[in-house]
Amino acid sequence: MTARSRISLLLPVATVIALVVVPAWMASDNLHAVVESTSYDRLLLGLRTLDPQPGTPRWDAHFPLGTAALMSVPWSTGLDPVLFGRSVSLVGSLLAAVAFLALLVRACGPVAAAGGAAALFLVPAFTRGAVVTGEEAPCTALLLLGAWALVRGHGAERKTGWMLASLLAVNGMVLFRLDAMTLVPLFALLGLAAWGVRRGAVYGALSFVSTLGHVALSWVSIGDPVGFARVASMNIRRNAEGFDALGPDVLPFNLAAELGGWPVLVGALLGLGFLLRGRDGERAAARTLGVLLGGALLVDLVLTMSGAMEARTMRYLVPLLTLCVAGNAALVGAVLRRGRGAGAAVGLGLFALMLGQVGEIRRQAADERLPEGLVQTAEWLGAHAGPGVVLVGEQHPTFVVHSGLPWTQLDV
Repeated sequence: MTARSRISLLLPVATVIALVVVPAWMASDNLHAVVESTSYDRLLLGLRTLDPQPGTPRWDAHFPLGTAALMSVPWSTGLDPVLFGRSVSLVGSLLAAVAFLALLVRACGPVAAAGGAAALFLVPAFTRGAVVTGEEAPCTALLLLGAWALVRGHGAERKTGWMLASLLAVNGMVLFRLDAMTLVPLFALLGLAAWGVRRGAVYGALSFVSTLGHVALSWVSIGDPVGFARVASMNIRRNAEGFDALGPDVLPFNLAAELGGWPVLVGALLGLGFLLRGRDGERAAARTLGVLLGGALLVDLVLTMSGAMEARTMRYLVPLLTLCVAGNAALVGAVLRRGRGAGAAVGLGLFALMLGQVGEIRRQAADERLPEGLVQTAEWLGAHAGPGVVLVGEQHPTFVVHSGLPWTQLDV
């Protein structure tokens, strides 16, 4: 592929980033200023991360280890935790888009790939994850990077390097999102298809290293090997009580609403068929995306129906939403190969529906800024606080950062 071709691929993505993502970043403080994200913000702001006091590490079984370790960096270096967290998310979303584009080029052709990668930033949950302190973007980036390394290693002469790269990404994915453990078996199956029984079995076993690490630490810390899953499920059920206004807790309904309408969701399901058949584009890339899309859809259906995941909390669904966009790109690519006019009509129609989500992205950025005066109040409290415990409303954990107080002084 020539340099001109690469620029033409990146141009639609860069345009959407400039017109949608950058304004969302500039218009928001952090976007996580609502009850839905309180627990995660408390982690990111140091209240449930590695203790900044030397020699006293702590871990909450509700949260993945990787996030706690990563977010201990600003507390140990003096960086602004919110800016650090937002920067990690932005970089993660850009890496996810690059890996996504590379996979789609192989699976469904350059035109559909460019449109699909651009449409990714029209999904409100994905763009929100790009500009907030959250785990969505890093987790999704590692999911796609793991898939990309697996595809590259499928026909490579030197498979070991690609296998190790994929293993690092898959294990890292779990370190950012505990529910990503449910996607690891999909990679184990894909490893068998890519590298044969012997090498694939080794790949599959090593894919579970970080999962087993969480199980072991949970056993040692709280005496229950699956305690982290129980705590997470209990917390989700408790938080669900505050989401009645967001619509029914039904996965297809929420996926369709987030993607821009039922036609986009139906397009993803039709594209799933083309991906699994693997007849259009490169077979390894297509089937890898197809297995991940089909498997993630099945897993999330089971999790939401069992009450282990809240389908109205969109940040939980970012990996699945991303793969749904891949399904639409596969549909467009398949139709384009059968006729440019029909393919262009289908692609533009789906893109237009998703483009309607720009208003929702702007609404979120405008509505969820920190309340006026919160920063000034927090700074005043930090300057005048005594040695006693300071009570801070749980609704606004960012208060902790602006106050400058160590988390041990705060009871939220």
